[in-house]
Amino acid sequence: MKRLWRHSFAAAVAVTAGGVVLAVVGYLAEKYRLSIVGIASVWAGRFMAAQKSGAALSARLKRLRTYLFLKQLPIQFAIRMLALAIMTGAWVGDRVLAELTTLAMIAHLAACYAGPALFDGAFRATLLGRNLPKSGMATSVVSFNASDASWRKKIKGWRSATNWFEPALYVVLIAGGVDAVDTATWVAATWVAASGFNLAVLVLTTARTVKSQFYQRKFNETLESIAKFEPTFLVYFSAGGKQSLYQIRQWMPFLKSSGHRLLVVTRERPLLPGLARLSKKSPVVWVKRLVDLEKLVLPSVRGAIYVNNGMKNAHLLRFNSITHIQLLHGESDKSSSASKATRAYDVIAVAGTEAIERYASSGIAIPDSQFRIIGRPSTDRIDRAAPDASIQTLLCAPTWEGHDPANDYCSVHDIAEPSITWILEHNPELRIVFKPHPLTGTVDSSLATKLKGLKEKLNEANLEQGRSGVDAHRYITKGDIVDAFNECDALLCDISAVPADFLRSEKPMFVTDVHSLGQASLWAEFPTTRGSYVVDASAESWLRAAVAFESDKLSSVRAETRRRVLGDFEGMATDQLHQLLDDVAGFRPRPGRKLG
Repeated sequence: MKRLWRHSFAAAVAVTAGGVVLAVVGYLAEKYRLSIVGIASVWAGRFMAAQKSGAALSARLKRLRTYLFLKQLPIQFAIRMLALAIMTGAWVGDRVLAELTTLAMIAHLAACYAGPALFDGAFRATLLGRNLPKSGMATSVVSFNASDASWRKKIKGWRSATNWFEPALYVVLIAGGVDAVDTATWVAATWVAASGFNLAVLVLTTARTVKSQFYQRKFNETLESIAKFEPTFLVYFSAGGKQSLYQIRQWMPFLKSSGHRLLVVTRERPLLPGLARLSKKSPVVWVKRLVDLEKLVLPSVRGAIYVNNGMKNAHLLRFNSITHIQLLHGESDKSSSASKATRAYDVIAVAGTEAIERYASSGIAIPDSQFRIIGRPSTDRIDRAAPDASIQTLLCAPTWEGHDPANDYCSVHDIAEPSITWILEHNPELRIVFKPHPLTGTVDSSLATKLKGLKEKLNEANLEQGRSGVDAHRYITKGDIVDAFNECDALLCDISAVPADFLRSEKPMFVTDVHSLGQASLWAEFPTTRGSYVVDASAESWLRAAVAFESDKLSSVRAETRRRVLGDFEGMATDQLHQLLDDVAGFRPRPGRKLG
């Protein structure tokens, strides 16, 4: 499918380039119908290229697609329409059609580009909420307002419909030629009228919205709902896109089960729907302006909880009246897990002593009093290995390529495929469950192709080995990784947060040596891997590690690693997290809280 899209994009570029050539050649040769075919081809090429997301394209082709087909749309449209007006004027000698075409261009630009940019930019919500309790404020009903979702969708649909007048005009002129002048004139006149109607609706809607003070009323209603809710903690989440929601997803069940009132706050509007689904009954708000963020720090708020080091975290960190708690989103030996930015938080919740030593070894001086060991609540649900259990199912959970080369420990580059091949050949009785990181391929698009190849390899292995149903090799992209941990008997992974959590299971673990360090250096540089079997792309490494399939000789080493990485305390990690929140809040929450 991705290969087909690349070919489709190449065809779109070819059609566009060919259209430009036809338009110029036709005009110079006074073959005006040919010129109009060329202009129509330019429109068709842009339409073809804009239909899909472009995720399957290389970085260079993505840039080409953006600059050539997605940017400067008003200018491209104006050039096509001016060229059409010139061609029709020279071809049929009808000034009325040429003038109507120019007028249609102006009206369409105003209704579909200039108008929305002007009015939508001037009147836009700055604070939106989901799952909020009713405020009890009496707000007047506004029938037509620029923020009503259904009404905005209807207006946008009307605007989109007028886009089809352009190809309709091309079809009439190309098919009918000079004899279709009257029909083309009616099409252009209808286009002018439709664009004028859309512009009038947009102006009247915005005027009605401003007159009714809709935005201010909605803003005040949202703030009153938040004040009525009296949150104890702000769960602050700022990230680059929806693909980062996994960072907060792993924490929400345990935060909600604490019994404290949580208000989830985001600064990116596209994240609001996803956070509302994750938080369910917990209120979620999107706040655009820094001045409005201050209004959320109510007297009831005791602390703010963070799960990453997002750049916009500093906007809330400046408030000294509350306690700032950094949870991060995984226990990893990657350099990104020991950042100087973490020093800014009042409390740094870590899984175990290994994390504290990681900061020290990275040259980041943080007082011990700033750390709080809580374990990893998500590991409370991980099943422990049965005594003398054999390896029947292997979970392969490689990490992604990271934002930069320094954090690229992804085995999908060149280790995953030969490792899977070796296992299928030498341990055909072993069942494989493959679960890649959700961000794999977002920086290096070639990895998406390699993942597709791995999926096909597992499907082929199912056919060759006659596997089906629960016995089949599986390639999964959704679901909780803890469920995958409980399904397997051993793990193959990279340097990431995955091996740290898996230590809880006490099951055998294979870790890839992406940078060819060797076992001794890998264990020393990445302490979470101590007690794991180190493998790379070579068959020799798997032959050395194959002893784990017979007898797990490193189990005692991993047990010590588990205590250092996940904390050496009695009870569940969830209780440690709840105790931390209780201490910050300064009071006990409602009784009867349950593990989410």
